Amino acid sequence: MNPRLLYAQAIPGRVSGRGTGIIDTLHLAEVSLAIAAIDKSPALTEEIRAGLKKWFADYAEWMTTHPYGIEEMNARNNHSVAYMVQFAAFARLTDNKQIVELCRKHYKEIFVPRQMAPDGSFPLELKRTKPYGYSIFQLDNMAILCQLLSTPDDNLWTFTLEDGRGIRKAMEYLFPYLQDKGKWPYPPDVQHFED
Repeated sequence: MNPRLLYAQAIPGRVSGRGTGIIDTLHLAEVSLAIAAIDKSPALTEEIRAGLKKWFADYAEWMTTHPYGIEEMNARNNHSVAYMVQFAAFARLTDNKQIVELCRKHYKEIFVPRQMAPDGSFPLELKRTKPYGYSIFQLDNMAILCQLLSTPDDNLWTFTLEDGRGIRKAMEYLFPYLQDKGKWPYPPDVQHFED
């Protein structure tokens, strides 16, 4: 696979690809973390290790330079958070401190202040046809960013804005509805709400 998504979410006869397709590679973050976990294994030869790190570095470069990547990075909803999860995981694997810092800055200066309401909800996700599922997805990815990007000197798990918004506030908002979906104050999701 080439380290780019030129044809992601293509629609025959309309578009050859779209930036929104980058969310479809979210699970590649897990692959990069798995590579790091087996980094010292003798089964991972230097040639394979170098090739994998180069692929992820090249993909991260494409994500920051191609219009699809730039569009997705600047999305106003869960797409940009899922983008940053990938970006952060790839940067950790390739030891790109500049990208890690960019991801940390996005979390603190864009995601928490612009995507989280004072009560901890995610308003743009609540407007979707699957507000429950998208709220869980958004919270999950915000928590992953906290895990990937926190350092002893900059702990995103405890980071809050002056009004108290942060990952704890988001968890406090959603937790009661995870315990009892019947308390969900919005319309049920259009699919899978009863599962």
